[in-house]
Amino acid sequence: MNGPLLDISHATKADAGWYRLVASNDEGNSTVSVHVNVQYAPDIVSIPKMVLVAAGEDTVLDCAAEANPTPPNMVSWGRQGYNFGSSRVNIAVGNGSSLLTIRNVSREDGGEFVCLARNDIGETNASVALLVEHEPEIVDGRRFSKSAADLTGTAMLTCRARGAPNVTFQWSTRGTLIDNSTDPGRYSLAYTQVGRRSTLFATWMIKDRMEVRSVRIKIAYPTEKF
Repeated sequence: MNGPLLDISHATKADAGWYRLVASNDEGNSTVSVHVNVQYAPDIVSIPKMVLVAAGEDTVLDCAAEANPTPPNMVSWGRQGYNFGSSRVNIAVGNGSSLLTIRNVSREDGGEFVCLARNDIGETNASVALLVEHEPEIVDGRRFSKSAADLTGTAMLTCRARGAPNVTFQWSTRGTLIDNSTDPGRYSLAYTQVGRRSTLFATWMIKDRMEVRSVRIKIAYPTEKF
């Protein structure tokens, strides 16, 4: 580009770097280099969505961000009510990243951790869910143990369980399993992720007592939060 002025409008980090200016006439030329330093707010470039760990094991949550400038403690961790000062917890920071190490993980460690990246230009955050493996638990068992409906109406039975990894459900009556292929005109099974419910809908009058036959663990990508 010719001319004494170089104007960079709406500069981005891609514009950062060295620029060379050459001034010349009939007598010769002179060269000077100019460095353009573009400052920008942090952008988190690496963080897992979920980490699954067995109780008693150690785990590491990592978070990395790009920014300019990059202060020494740019990346930090947060979680309401969590004891980051515990002797089991260690945080290492450097080069725009942070490693959160938790030793001898317990179920109480499970939950959502927030990675915060901040400099003088701005800040951003992202979260990672720490899931601690444990067997399924029936939640509010007494509340969902009975159901009633009008004659020829619809009765709804609900089972709610909590576990990690994801929980699967089996329904049965009189020793016979019920699934979506069992008399579709009479039964309908539906699942939701929050609280992980298995709901049985019956479009006929239920005379038999329905019960949960078993609750099993299946390895799957969990979306539940504890």
